Amino acid sequence: MKRVVVLVRRPPLARSATTEAFRVAVGMTLGDHEVTVLYIDGGAGAAAELQPALAGGADIGEALSLFGPCHVREVVESGSLEQAHVASVRKGIERMNRPAALSLLDDADVLLAV
Repeated sequence: MKRVVVLVRRPPLARSATTEAFRVAVGMTLGDHEVTVLYIDGGAGAAAELQPALAGGADIGEALSLFGPCHVREVVESGSLEQAHVASVRKGIERMNRPAALSLLDDADVLLAV
Protein backbone atom coordinates (compact mmCIF):
# COMPACT_ATOMS: atom_id res chain seq x y z
CA MET A 1 0.00 0.00 0.00
CA LYS A 2 1.30 3.45 -0.93
CA ARG A 3 0.69 6.53 1.19
CA VAL A 4 -0.54 9.34 -1.03
CA VAL A 5 -0.77 12.93 0.19
CA VAL A 6 -2.67 15.52 -1.83
CA LEU A 7 -1.39 18.89 -0.66
CA VAL A 8 -3.82 21.80 -1.05
CA ARG A 9 -2.00 25.13 -0.63
CA ARG A 10 -4.24 27.56 -2.49
CA PRO A 11 -7.69 28.99 -1.67
CA PRO A 12 -10.38 26.49 -2.63
CA LEU A 13 -12.81 28.66 -4.55
CA ALA A 14 -10.30 30.71 -6.50
CA ARG A 15 -8.86 27.85 -8.54
CA SER A 16 -10.34 24.91 -10.38
CA ALA A 17 -7.09 23.07 -9.56
CA THR A 18 -8.41 22.47 -6.04
CA THR A 19 -11.50 20.74 -7.43
CA GLU A 20 -9.30 18.59 -9.66
CA ALA A 21 -7.07 17.71 -6.70
CA PHE A 22 -10.15 16.49 -4.81
CA ARG A 23 -11.17 14.35 -7.78
CA VAL A 24 -7.66 12.90 -8.00
CA ALA A 25 -7.76 12.09 -4.27
CA VAL A 26 -10.98 10.14 -4.74
CA GLY A 27 -9.60 8.42 -7.83
CA MET A 28 -6.44 7.35 -6.01
CA THR A 29 -8.56 5.32 -3.59
CA LEU A 30 -9.39 2.91 -6.42
CA GLY A 31 -5.87 1.52 -6.17
CA ASP A 32 -4.07 0.14 -3.15
CA HIS A 33 -3.48 3.59 -1.67
CA GLU A 34 -3.97 5.28 1.68
CA VAL A 35 -5.02 8.80 0.67
CA THR A 36 -4.72 11.93 2.81
CA VAL A 37 -5.66 15.47 1.79
CA LEU A 38 -3.57 18.02 3.67
CA TYR A 39 -4.80 21.63 3.78
CA ILE A 40 -2.01 24.11 4.48
CA ASP A 41 -1.39 27.85 4.00
CA GLY A 42 -4.19 29.37 1.86
CA GLY A 43 -5.63 25.91 1.29
CA ALA A 44 -6.79 25.82 4.91
CA GLY A 45 -9.91 27.62 3.74
CA ALA A 46 -11.00 24.37 2.09
CA ALA A 47 -11.37 22.84 5.57
CA ALA A 48 -14.26 25.20 6.37
CA GLU A 49 -17.89 24.65 5.41
CA LEU A 50 -17.90 25.72 1.78
CA GLN A 51 -20.69 27.20 -0.30
CA PRO A 52 -19.06 27.41 -3.74
CA ALA A 53 -22.25 28.49 -5.52
CA LEU A 54 -22.46 31.67 -3.42
CA ALA A 55 -18.85 32.57 -4.17
CA GLY A 56 -19.01 31.77 -7.86
CA GLY A 57 -16.37 29.07 -7.40
CA ALA A 58 -16.05 25.61 -8.82
CA ASP A 59 -18.47 22.98 -7.61
CA ILE A 60 -16.35 20.94 -5.22
CA GLY A 61 -19.20 19.56 -3.15
CA GLU A 62 -19.50 16.38 -5.19
CA ALA A 63 -15.87 15.36 -4.64
CA LEU A 64 -16.02 16.27 -0.94
CA SER A 65 -19.12 14.13 -0.47
CA LEU A 66 -17.12 11.10 -1.68
CA PHE A 67 -14.26 11.53 0.80
CA GLY A 68 -16.08 9.66 3.59
CA PRO A 69 -17.25 6.65 1.56
CA CYS A 70 -13.83 6.40 -0.14
CA HIS A 71 -11.94 6.69 3.17
CA VAL A 72 -9.99 9.82 2.23
CA ARG A 73 -8.40 11.27 5.36
CA GLU A 74 -8.53 15.07 5.69
CA VAL A 75 -5.99 16.99 7.75
CA VAL A 76 -5.51 20.73 8.23
CA GLU A 77 -2.42 22.45 9.58
CA SER A 78 -3.69 24.38 12.61
CA GLY A 79 -1.51 27.48 12.15
CA SER A 80 -2.86 27.89 8.63
CA LEU A 81 -6.41 27.96 10.00
CA GLU A 82 -5.56 31.09 11.95
CA GLN A 83 -3.95 32.74 8.92
CA ALA A 84 -6.99 31.92 6.75
CA HIS A 85 -9.37 33.15 9.51
CA VAL A 86 -11.19 29.81 9.66
CA ALA A 87 -12.95 29.43 13.01
CA SER A 88 -14.40 25.94 12.55
CA VAL A 89 -13.76 23.07 10.19
CA ARG A 90 -15.98 20.48 8.54
CA LYS A 91 -16.77 17.35 10.53
CA GLY A 92 -14.09 14.66 10.32
CA ILE A 93 -11.13 16.93 9.55
CA GLU A 94 -8.13 16.43 11.83
CA ARG A 95 -6.10 19.38 13.08
CA MET A 96 -2.33 18.98 13.07
CA ASN A 97 0.55 21.26 14.03
CA ARG A 98 3.14 22.21 11.38
CA PRO A 99 5.88 19.75 12.47
CA ALA A 100 3.38 16.88 12.34
CA ALA A 101 2.13 18.05 8.93
CA LEU A 102 5.69 18.17 7.60
CA SER A 103 6.26 14.67 8.97
CA LEU A 104 3.14 13.51 7.11
CA LEU A 105 4.64 14.91 3.90
CA ASP A 106 7.98 13.29 4.62
CA ASP A 107 6.36 9.88 5.16
CA ALA A 108 4.37 10.01 1.91
CA ASP A 109 5.27 7.67 -0.94
CA VAL A 110 3.51 9.97 -3.41
CA LEU A 111 2.94 13.74 -3.08
CA LEU A 112 0.57 15.70 -5.31
CA ALA A 113 0.53 19.45 -4.71
CA VAL A 114 -1.84 22.18 -5.85
